[in-house]
Amino acid sequence: MENLFAKTFSNLSLKPINEVAEELSIEPYILRFWETKFSQISPTKGRGNRRLYNEKDIDTLKSIKDLLYNKGFTIEGAKKLLNGDISIKQAANSNQQQNSNIIAKAINDLKQIKAELQELS
Repeated sequence: MENLFAKTFSNLSLKPINEVAEELSIEPYILRFWETKFSQISPTKGRGNRRLYNEKDIDTLKSIKDLLYNKGFTIEGAKKLLNGDISIKQAANSNQQQNSNIIAKAINDLKQIKAELQELS
């Protein structure tokens, strides 16, 4: 049934959510979640309220996946970058600063744990 549905819309360059999810190697629920976070994604709703993605949406989804999965961006950082609010360099610096803060906190936590363990022995 899904293949018939996909073939019906292939002439219009629209792809159903399952096909796009498979193409991106992610689960459909992730695509639905990203729709709530990124205003750039706006699939058409077909019969039965099925999501249909055009090529622009798919390209945007590929960019989002790359930013989140490969480049280590947060959703907020990826949103700012896609909205044009910041440049890729600014986004990378911001992301690097966030990571540095997380690492510094983890180091402090580990030092505290080490001190507590030394007190116990």
